[in-house]
Amino acid sequence: VAHNLNNNTDAWSYVLQALEKAWQIGNQLEVLNATTAIAHLLAVDGNVGRALELLAYCRNHPSADWEAQQKADQLLNALKREVSAEVFAQAELLTTY
Repeated sequence: VAHNLNNNTDAWSYVLQALEKAWQIGNQLEVLNATTAIAHLLAVDGNVGRALELLAYCRNHPSADWEAQQKADQLLNALKREVSAEVFAQAELLTTY
């Protein structure tokens, strides 16, 4: 909601809080969802390369359910058009667990 209201400062705060809480309770799926949201904010801030890396990681993580994979994949495909094929391929390589 904060991001949609163009309040990225609050959006960052909220998503980092969500990540911290998910981490504290050990909910890997919610950690991945928060990480996907972080990737979105990174892309908005112009850090598309790092966003792609995080999204590829989230999409391919063993704890990701179908919905989490789809969210990450949709954003990956949207951002793919903004970078070279080499940058995209490099991001895809960084998905080891």
